[in-house]
Amino acid sequence: MRNNVWWRRVAAVTVGLVAGGGIAVVSAVEVAAALPSGCLAPTRGQPTVTCVTELSTGTTAAAAVADSPVPCVLGVVSKDRLHACVMNRYQYDIFRMPEGTLVGTAVIQITQASELRYTARKWRHEFTLDVLSAVGELASGVVITPGLTCDDLCDADGLTLPRNVTVGDPKTVVYQPESEGPGNAETAQETSVTFASRNPQIPVSETVRPYQLPTVRCDSSTVIDNTRNGGCVYAEFEPTFTLSLADDRVNETAEHIRDTQATTTHHWGLQPGGTKLRRTTSDTNIAANREAACPRSLPRPTGKSCDEYPFASTSQGAAMEGAGDFSRRMVDARDNSRAGSDLGQFYRRNRILGNDAFWVEITTF
Repeated sequence: MRNNVWWRRVAAVTVGLVAGGGIAVVSAVEVAAALPSGCLAPTRGQPTVTCVTELSTGTTAAAAVADSPVPCVLGVVSKDRLHACVMNRYQYDIFRMPEGTLVGTAVIQITQASELRYTARKWRHEFTLDVLSAVGELASGVVITPGLTCDDLCDADGLTLPRNVTVGDPKTVVYQPESEGPGNAETAQETSVTFASRNPQIPVSETVRPYQLPTVRCDSSTVIDNTRNGGCVYAEFEPTFTLSLADDRVNETAEHIRDTQATTTHHWGLQPGGTKLRRTTSDTNIAANREAACPRSLPRPTGKSCDEYPFASTSQGAAMEGAGDFSRRMVDARDNSRAGSDLGQFYRRNRILGNDAFWVEITTF
């Protein structure tokens, strides 16, 4: 937290900053004797001190990364099953010593966006480095060096060449971490950013560590169809399987699910207020759920098939947690088959493994 007196003095001198060949000459107004937290401790004879302060306020930008499917928000990690994004904002200050005069300041925004792949154990982690304002010693640019390192379950090139970033000319740095198979792995990456002036007389700032993106889970499980190379997801995000009442392909199945969510005690899969579903990959459990809900002895009218909800492929099926709190209905056989195919695609594209949780939403559009 900045000292208010110090901040007012900084504001008073900032407007007087000018760029120069060496250390810039500024107004004689000096900052308070005590430098703000976030400053590197000065050494004897050192001509300058650099300080980095994280800013918690400012305009958020949902479109900070134009093609990000999730919002990029200041100080908040947004994510879905395959994407994540977060922004951090810093003020980087340079003070001339020993008098403690402010000679350069910049506001810098660091955006991290990632894109996982459900068909590969390699993904994209992108930094966007953006100088929003800069004056004095930093008017000609801030040298920014991002970094990304992995734990033992992931490989990534942790070295990055410094980028000189000027106002209005953001730079992008892309890493491609990889978690080699075939086993399951939950891997975390650690990111860092350093700031420096282009003036070699001014020392590099201390390293800052932006918000970390969530742990990545990679697997090569055979329960995920047609993904022989495995894939990765943000497993802590619980995705939603959606069917539409307006979709003639699956509207009868959608109606059945809607009605069941409204009438069962657990409101299976309904968000909010209901109980989430969890996939089961046990053939024995799936067969038992189907037989409990739609026994083979049950007559099927021509062109109809028996639809059960909760799904037989979940631990909430009729023979498991859903015993006594499930529904079956005869629906158009092709409709039922298409809805089942859509559920299989949902499992695949979100890499829903055994016991993974998910929700079910029925829309009207």
